[in-house]
Amino acid sequence: MSLLEPSPPVRVSLRGPEAARQARRAVEELLVAEGVSQQRIYDAVLIASELVANAIQVIGHCTFAAHLGDDDTLRLEIADTSSHMPRMPERDVARVGGHGLRIVQQLCSRWGVVDHGDAKTVWVEMNLDR
Repeated sequence: MSLLEPSPPVRVSLRGPEAARQARRAVEELLVAEGVSQQRIYDAVLIASELVANAIQVIGHCTFAAHLGDDDTLRLEIADTSSHMPRMPERDVARVGGHGLRIVQQLCSRWGVVDHGDAKTVWVEMNLDR
């Protein structure tokens, strides 16, 4: 956290082809304002982009949230109205595409899904190592 008050959480509704770009920008602005290293910003932006793009591909819209915790953790949440749950595909280096969730898993501290029945929230936490 900065020496001043922590940044307020970011929460935006996203839809369409600009959604991933808007999420990337929101995460970058939040983390730059907090003095996070360029590498961790890059990782967080990549995670946000991947998860928002997945939601947009499946349902066309989502709600994106980003929050900095007191323990130097960034939490991203992507909520959508699809009951389609993300799954880790079998490892296949010959396959084009479908590797995003594996990349997310490598970059974050932990991730999961909250099943709301006819909707879900995919969440990711990552330590900012500041």
